Amino acid sequence: MAAKKEDALQAAHALAKKVGGDTYTKENPMRLGVISTANIARKVISGVQALDTVKVTVVSSRNLEKAQQFAKDVGVDKAYGSYEEVLADPEIDAVYVPLPTSMHTEWVCKAAKAGKHVLCEKPCALSGAQLLEMLLVCKENKVHFMDNVMFMHHDRLRMMRERIDEGFLGKHGATNVFSTLTFRSSGDFGEDFYSSNIRTNPDLDALGAVGDLGWYNMRMALFAFAWRTPATAQGRMLISHNKVPIEISGVLTWDPEEGEEDVAGITLQRSTVFHGSFLHSNQQRVQITGADGMIALDDFVNANSTKSASFFEESKHETIMTEDGPEAKSERNVVETGYCRQEAEAVANFACQIAALKQGQSIDFWPRIALLTQLCCDALLESAEKNGATVKIDPEGLLARFDAA
Repeated sequence: MAAKKEDALQAAHALAKKVGGDTYTKENPMRLGVISTANIARKVISGVQALDTVKVTVVSSRNLEKAQQFAKDVGVDKAYGSYEEVLADPEIDAVYVPLPTSMHTEWVCKAAKAGKHVLCEKPCALSGAQLLEMLLVCKENKVHFMDNVMFMHHDRLRMMRERIDEGFLGKHGATNVFSTLTFRSSGDFGEDFYSSNIRTNPDLDALGAVGDLGWYNMRMALFAFAWRTPATAQGRMLISHNKVPIEISGVLTWDPEEGEEDVAGITLQRSTVFHGSFLHSNQQRVQITGADGMIALDDFVNANSTKSASFFEESKHETIMTEDGPEAKSERNVVETGYCRQEAEAVANFACQIAALKQGQSIDFWPRIALLTQLCCDALLESAEKNGATVKIDPEGLLARFDAA
């Protein structure tokens, strides 16, 4: 079952690379414009500069001097003093949008109407309804949309998927995901984090830790469960003085599937439990568990090194009695990946998707998964407002509306 479900992701990448992999070259790269001089853009631009098939052609700000200085800092030749100039530039194929979340709808829709494909920072929107509006405009104008969740494009996840599909976790694949993603904001970003950082500004990024951190937790669970749609959510939040979530504890559950029983005849139910916070020391841990084994990593969002990354496998647990008392044993293995720069891989995959779309292929996987993640955020927020009550995910059928468009 897991391998069949995963075909959506594998097929999306395989098709895009097969159909569009040769479209962009060093002589004819995809030309990317950056809307904003946000700090995250430095990381993305640096990654793009490692590619032959994509080139950052221009950066922009609402202040020309700021844009020019930013361009100089990151090694880009051209700078604009407005976002509109990027959209009007005929030499731009796509835009990267690392603006505050509250500005996404306006600029994603404007970009789509200008014929520019969109790579958008997460969270994509403030609600599922808002994101659906953006995606429908992209579809109407035949442009591609992808959220910039970079760890999804790391080679490590492909290797983890292979192990899950081979049955390492058990014949039903993953059944539980536990993850923690935290950082101590005042220590990592300074004492004024809560007063000056956009992630805690209700006018710029009202989802706070739910969108900034929980987005990653939930995306990892969706990956582990082969993109099945969860049924319900429960959430608890800690709110800052300006009413922005700064900590989220969440649970997503999936409906049981017919024919998935354990050896005792109990029907399995998938679930994920996760924690995201701006208040605790840096952690980015995940454990993916099945009936027969466990896969874990402690750097799931940002790999500790581009030179190599790893994940940990454990299975065949048993407890034996020794002269000194009980002793637990298991088979353990560390799986190493080679060099991989996930920010570069994300943009490279984005370019292949665009090329495939231009050649008439239906490329809906990434926009649909962005919408599903956003709908999980909606449900968590609603649950937290109801003191942790169980809330249905996508009660208005927004995924069906996207699929039908």
